[in-house]
Amino acid sequence: MFKPFDHLLQELEFDEEFDTLISLGDIVNKGPESTPVIQKLSDINALAVRGNHDQKVIEWKAWFDQVESVKGGKEWLELGAPKNLKPKRALSLPKSWEWQGPHFQIAKELNDTTKEYLFNTPVLLHIPQHDLYAVHAGMLSHDPTKPKSAINPNHVNGDIDLWSIPQNTPDNMIEMRSIDPMGKPIKKPKGGVKWYEYWNKDMETCHGDKCIPHRIIYGHAAARGLDLNEYTYGLDTGCCQGRRLTAMVIHPESTIEAAHHHHHKKGRKGKGKKGDKKHKGDGNKGGDDDKKHKGDGNDEGNDKDGGKKKNSSKLKFERDVPISSATTGQIFSVGCI
Repeated sequence: MFKPFDHLLQELEFDEEFDTLISLGDIVNKGPESTPVIQKLSDINALAVRGNHDQKVIEWKAWFDQVESVKGGKEWLELGAPKNLKPKRALSLPKSWEWQGPHFQIAKELNDTTKEYLFNTPVLLHIPQHDLYAVHAGMLSHDPTKPKSAINPNHVNGDIDLWSIPQNTPDNMIEMRSIDPMGKPIKKPKGGVKWYEYWNKDMETCHGDKCIPHRIIYGHAAARGLDLNEYTYGLDTGCCQGRRLTAMVIHPESTIEAAHHHHHKKGRKGKGKKGDKKHKGDGNKGGDDDKKHKGDGNDEGNDKDGGKKKNSSKLKFERDVPISSATTGQIFSVGCI
């Protein structure tokens, strides 16, 4: 959804010279014009975490590269890889891959620039100056199958070793929604305990020099709409379903009171030094952004606010949210028509 993404950046007065954009993943296959979104993110030096749809395109592109390394493979692909001609033996595919599907087609459209950008997206981003993490789907601060007393304080400080937690695999962090009673991540919308319930409970008891509370900004869960808890902020508001594209705008070293006054005084944020504004967006084709911008854009379900689609393309101020004792975030959205 390139047009809503570009419109949101314009409404927020995004300036690549001063601002940093972070997409929360699924920047492809969330509407038309996937590759223009990737190109735009590359052009403005935006950061992005990897989503599950991004991963599927990456896998297809890697497969294309493998095919092209075989004699005659490049010519075969250039002829269009006929729909009724499925590769066999050495070129066989995993059962979950959709031949000639949307991820296949997007992978074929990638050029060197968009391929490099997509292939270099990490699963997790740490923004230490704000005690923040950006991830597409979710992650845990401890293994719920172990007693809470076993939580290592290092999991929630600036040197976090989140990778030691068995549930925090790359595959899970781009798709998890909940955790079952055996501690196994669930990728389907229903069942289990939502991962963020564990994170918020852990952060509530995290205080002192050895344990610094961290917040997570994520996407992936469009069915829940804008989902704001004390330590987790879900920004996927279903743009590709015709709902809204959402961004969190972070002004470093600004209090809630100061940011609120600034919003009503100017209607937007003011200019600053490079990195002063961080946009995070939900990621739908470019994501809900936040100057640092974070967001995502999965396409499931309705909003929490009654399920009605909001089609106004006008910029809407949603609310202020705390980021840290010295920093606030402001949430904005535009309609996706």
